[in-house]
Order: sequence, then C-alpha cells, then structure tokens
Amino acid sequence: MEKRKKKKKYDIFISYRRDGGEFTAKILRDRLKEKGYRVFYDVETLRSGDFNKDLYDVIDGCTDFLLVLSPKALDRCVNEGDWVRYEVERALLKEKNIIPVMLKGFTFPETLPPSIEPLRYKSGLEANSQFFDAFIDTLQEYLRSVPQKRVFQWAAVAVLAAAVIGAGLFFLLRPGDTAFPHTSEEKSVTEEVLYYVENNLTRLDMMLSAANDAMENARRYVTAGTGAYSTLDAAFDVSMQSLENCDLETCAPSDGLIQRVGGLDDMPFSPADLVGMHDAAVESQRNWLGNLSHILWAVGKDSYIAPDAQLALVDNYQSLLEEEMKLNALNVNELLLPVTDRSALDDFFNTYLPMLKSIPLSASSWSTDLQAILADEEASDNQQTQLLIANSAMVGNMTMDNAALRESLIRTYEALGLTREQAQEQVELWMEYVGLLAEYDGAIQQLRAEPDDGWDVLWIKLQSLMYDGEYGYALECVDALDTLMAGDADAAEYLPALRRFIGSAEDTGVNYGVMVMAWEDPEHPNEVFQIGDVIIAVNGEPCRNYQEYNDLKQALDGDTFTVTVLRDDGRGGLAPVDLALDKDMPRVYLNDMTLAGEEP
Repeated sequence: MEKRKKKKKYDIFISYRRDGGEFTAKILRDRLKEKGYRVFYDVETLRSGDFNKDLYDVIDGCTDFLLVLSPKALDRCVNEGDWVRYEVERALLKEKNIIPVMLKGFTFPETLPPSIEPLRYKSGLEANSQFFDAFIDTLQEYLRSVPQKRVFQWAAVAVLAAAVIGAGLFFLLRPGDTAFPHTSEEKSVTEEVLYYVENNLTRLDMMLSAANDAMENARRYVTAGTGAYSTLDAAFDVSMQSLENCDLETCAPSDGLIQRVGGLDDMPFSPADLVGMHDAAVESQRNWLGNLSHILWAVGKDSYIAPDAQLALVDNYQSLLEEEMKLNALNVNELLLPVTDRSALDDFFNTYLPMLKSIPLSASSWSTDLQAILADEEASDNQQTQLLIANSAMVGNMTMDNAALRESLIRTYEALGLTREQAQEQVELWMEYVGLLAEYDGAIQQLRAEPDDGWDVLWIKLQSLMYDGEYGYALECVDALDTLMAGDADAAEYLPALRRFIGSAEDTGVNYGVMVMAWEDPEHPNEVFQIGDVIIAVNGEPCRNYQEYNDLKQALDGDTFTVTVLRDDGRGGLAPVDLALDKDMPRVYLNDMTLAGEEP
C-alpha cells in the first residue's frame, strides 16, 4: 500500500466568496505570508469531489480561521451543500480562532443556520482598501498563530552572495541592473497597486459587459424588425441596473496608497495615474448609462429614426464600446509598465486576466514599448471622438442629451419606489411642462436687479424673488440696494440684517415676515425693536406680512402683546426672540419680506 504523504501544516485558513471576496483573500494571503505565517488560500473552484476531506484536514490543522465577508457572503449559507457554511461549521466544531474580516457593505442576515449562528458573536475587523498596513498590524493582534522565523531565506541569500563573490560576478549586483520591484518595500507597494488595478478593472469589465449585452439585444431587435419592445426594454433595464449598481466608491484609491506611492523615492508609479484610473471608471459608468438610454430611445417605438439608421447607430455604439475596452487595456498596460520583474505579474497574467470577459488584456498582448502604447491610445481616443461625432450627425446632440436626462429622471423615480412603467409616465408628464419651466425661468430673469432700478423697484423684485425661493437673485437685489443707499444710516442697519435673513431662508424655511426698517420718529425710537428685526409671529400666531400683522394687532383684547422676531444671534446667524410690546409704543416703519397679501 502506498504510504500517504504527510500533509503540509498551515497556521491560517482563509475562507471567502469568489464573487466579492477573492481579491481581498488573495492580498491577505500574500501579506500574511510576507509576515512569516503559513497560509492556506482556499480556492473555491477546488471544492468538489474528495477535496472536502483534504479541506477539513487543513482547517483541523490551522490555528486561525479568517472569513472574508463581502456583501451577502452569508446569504447562501441557508442552503445545504454550501461550502462556506461547511467551512465555518468545521471551524466552529474544532474551536478554531475565527476572525471575520468584514468588507464595506456587509451586514449579517437576520437569520443564520443554527450550526453557524455563533459566528455572529465573533470579534471581527472592518476592512477596506486602506487595510494594507494598519489593518494587517491590527489583524496580527487577533491571531493566535506565531509567524515562522524565515532563516531559510537569509541562508539562501547568503549562499547566493557567496556564489556571486566566488565567481567574481560583482557586476550582477549593480543598482542600475536591478529589476522592479526589488526591495521588500517596492514589492509591497506593487502588490497594493495590483490589488487596486484589479478592483477597478473588474468593475470596468462588469460595466462594459453589461453595456455589450444591451447592444446585442438592440441589434437583434432592429435586425429582426419584429418582436416586443417590452422585451427589449426589460433587457436594457437589466443591463442598466447592473451598470448603476456597480459600486465604484469601494475601489477608489485610498489615502494610504496615494501616500505610499507618492512618498517613496524613485517610485515609478504615479499617484495621478492611479486617481485617473478610478475617475475613468466613474466617467465610463455615467457615459454608458446615458448611451444605453439614447440607444433605447433611438430604436424604440417612439423613435423617428429609420431602421437602417437605427442599425448604423447601434453599430457605431458597438464600435465605441470596443474602442473603450481597448483603451482601458492600453491604460492598464501603461500604468504597470514600471514592473519589469515579470514574476511580480505572474498572478495578474495567469490568474486574474483570464477572468476578464470584455476588456482585451492578456499576457500575450502585453507590450513593453511605451511609445507604441501611447500611439495606440491616441488612435483609440480619436476613433471614439469620430464615432460620437457620427452619432450626433445622425440624431443631433440635443436628442442625445434629452435621452440621457430622461433616463436619469426615470431612475430617480424608481429609487422612490415607482415601477419603471410608472416612472416613465411621470417623466412624460414632466417633459410636457418643460416649456412652462423655460417660461418661468424667463420671468425670473426679468426680476433680477438692473443698474437703473430705484429703491421701490428693487424691493418689489426682492419680494417676488423671495416668494419664488430664488434667494441667490434676491441677494443681488440687496447688493444693488447697498450701492443705492450708501450713506443712509438706517440702511446701514437693515441691509446686513436683510442679507442674513435671505442667506438663512433656505435652511430655516422662513422666507416671510415683516422687517423693521426705521423709526417713524427718529427722536423717539422704539426701545424694544431693533432695526433689521423680522417679525414672524404675534402672540404665537404666524405673521407673514404687514396685513396679517395689523389684523392680529386689531384683534387683541388688551393693550399688550408679544411679537416673535428673528434677530442677529451674534454669530452671523438668526435666532427667534420674543418681545413684549404695547399699543402705545413708538411706531416703526415696516416692510413685507414677500409679496404683500400672499402666503408663501
């Protein structure tokens, strides 16, 4: 009988979901191995056949069990036969040191199978793209395993050095001949950059694949000339939901990564290029949501475009997508050109790139010629520009913009709980009133302050603008009044108060009231009011304008009453103040803050 080989012992077992947790698991493995830990990186595709026995043996032999929890990672654990459930059950059974590593967006399900319910109470760590240094240090405090002393590495280096010296090959160690990455710090930063690139590239690939699926459906629909538009609409909705739901926030470059790349001497990576890659992904998401909306309109039942032109439009967009895929591949190639030690890219070439569905990037197409890459990038960018010009020539820029706006509004209504059909109906109603909105905007423009406006005209304009909530334009009227009333003592007091009142109206919701403008008899000022006070209530009843203020006073039974005013709080804002008044107090000049007789 063949003697069974002794299984390799590991310190740490890493479990994860491939969809969402694989890259985090991979980088955890790499960094922990650097620290000297023996790490088993659970490859999900090998969870089959007799592998379960070997898998359990590895868990049994480990001290620590890391569980990477990406969003919805535990939802499938309700199913019998789910491997993550099996692994957690085994780790709990064997009383391993279980450490949940929770990624952004993860929450525990309301219910878990009883066999893994204790997982909910395990102490874990929250991780994000900034975990590479601080997170690993914190994680080590949770581990019970002790890293191995890596004497063998230094021994190997010593043997190599002796061989080099013995052979008189000193020239091999010249700094100029060293490939990148060479030092441990360079390797660490390179791993972070690769992790960042893979995260962004994965999301780009998902988004562009969704856009490609939509266009294939559009081509079939136009080519066939028959078929239900509702089917096409539903297919586009799936693609657009996939595009919109792609979370790009989680793959933005962390401050830690930017600081490490920018803080090292002779670091060949550019922080600007890293930021630019993420910005390009965000722009791509926005552009293709608009592009798909335009395609759906162009081939839809309400389109005025002829079938042959519809097909040409779809073909142009397909070419545009292919050029964008190509340009993304070229950009990544350029970004990673500084990595001249190909062994640092082994996993990237052999494991990661084959998983891409749409972006044409592979080890065989990799270029080391920067000038050739730049020339190809320029050609692709120019081609995209020409395709967009061709599309505009067919249907017009305004039509493309309207389609993008229409889709954005539909998505907004859907987010509020409407079905897509209900959202479309609401948007159509809205579009009918676009003309009225343009007319309203024209009227508002007529109310803006003009250089030759007098005090009365400016105040009426201000009241109208306050009533319409156009506070920015109302402040323009205050600026004009300030110039017009230069040297007036009362204006010097009420204009700053007016500016504060208008500036706070959007936050407070109070754009009404009656302002104290001056004393009727300057020799006998009112000692309770201050110029600039805005009266908003009398005995607790709202007072929106002078007419209401006078009516409330007339209805009083006695001679005393209380008014509530908004007054400078000493910190540049306004605060409500209650004032006790009587009917015989010195009179003041008042002016409405909004249209007289109108309720805002």
